[in-house]
Amino acid sequence: MDLINGPAGGNVAARMMGTKVRIAGRTMYLPTPDDPILIQDMTLKQIAAIPKDRFFVSVVEVSMPSAMSRTGGKKERYLPQKLRQLQRHHIGARDEIIGLVSKTPPDMSQIETEGTKTFKTLTMLAGMSAEAMNRLESLFFAAMRNQIDAEPDCGIFYEPIDENQLSECIRVIIKDFFGVGDTCKIVNKEYKLPAFCVLMHFYFIRIGILENKARQPFYLYLLKKVFGNEERFTAKTFNNYANEYKYAEEAFTNVTQLSIDFSRHPTPSGKLLDAFQEIGHVFQKSPYFDELRELRKCMDNWKI
Repeated sequence: MDLINGPAGGNVAARMMGTKVRIAGRTMYLPTPDDPILIQDMTLKQIAAIPKDRFFVSVVEVSMPSAMSRTGGKKERYLPQKLRQLQRHHIGARDEIIGLVSKTPPDMSQIETEGTKTFKTLTMLAGMSAEAMNRLESLFFAAMRNQIDAEPDCGIFYEPIDENQLSECIRVIIKDFFGVGDTCKIVNKEYKLPAFCVLMHFYFIRIGILENKARQPFYLYLLKKVFGNEERFTAKTFNNYANEYKYAEEAFTNVTQLSIDFSRHPTPSGKLLDAFQEIGHVFQKSPYFDELRELRKCMDNWKI
């Protein structure tokens, strides 16, 4: 790690964005007491190289790749100006975040992407609590979803399911399982992200929250509401895994065929059922599903 500008107190630019450093061959910034929270794009090598005893790093989304303008040829970061402001300032109240994040995405038709994949990260001083980081992530995504929430619902869920609240629930669960990768271990077996999403689709059918149970609308919901239109996998890949798991679909989606206790973790058997039960268990224990259960209790007490 090569310090370029020294401590943040040394100049105005550093005070705005912490300490300028060079990590894994790229220039970036690290938090200081004056700027304890930063949002910036990093490669996986940069994330891995940050001293974890001094800083807490959390990946919040895959970022816009570096881009070259077709017209001018000048290399620049296609990031809305107000979001750049958000990167450079300490983050405060929710209204401040929402006020800073641009609701207008960049014009992707005007750029050609390079191959370097980066991730938008929140970096904090290690002394700040994990609870504060989790709260900050939620606020950040609430702001980033402004443009998504303005779009019409996909209309695949029964009321009173809130598509945007559910999408945040799904995003957090996927992040917990996969981190920044596309493969994770569930009950000692490896699964790819599209396979996970197929099992999640089966689970949502089983618990009766999907009005439109078809594959394509569900894939489009994930693409639009969960992945922010970043194609983490294709519709064809999703269908391939759905076809591969077709032998289990009826039993997994029909409560009368197979009894599964989602209130507990599965007993390992080496079968696909292990992953299905674990995914359902994690959703059952999520805050949004707690809200849905409370709502259902209220509805059961209605005298209408």
